[in-house]
Amino acid sequence: MSGFSVTFDPPIPAATRRHELDVKKINWGRVHEAAKAAGLPELDPVYTVAGRKFGYYPADADVVLADMLRAADCFGRRINHDMMLCGYTVLLVDFRDERAFFSDPAGSYPSGGAPLGDGFDADEATELLRRAADAVWEFVFPEGPAASRP
Repeated sequence: MSGFSVTFDPPIPAATRRHELDVKKINWGRVHEAAKAAGLPELDPVYTVAGRKFGYYPADADVVLADMLRAADCFGRRINHDMMLCGYTVLLVDFRDERAFFSDPAGSYPSGGAPLGDGFDADEATELLRRAADAVWEFVFPEGPAASRP
């Protein structure tokens, strides 16, 4: 999918495998402590949609991981939602006919934000967000599968 991407600054390696992470089952205190103990830098995630970049501010890895997993969950269940970073809305998403449609939240009230692109395959977007979450997970837990249990 060339019209939607997730990147991080500083860049982090792509995930080496799927971790099947569930936002509701993760021990978030453990993730936060592991990131702090490792001295990891804050990550600045950026969503790029149809050539436009959307982001907010850098945040701790556990916050970024939660943002990626929540977005992936909403995409997977086709829930119209505000895509958030660090608690701030950066994109609006709605679903029609298995396609995800993004809009810029700026000026969204009362007439809706400007649409971005012509819609994107919702399954591809879901997978991209899950892979981004997996990459953040491996950034926090680089030791491998034994250390990466939620």
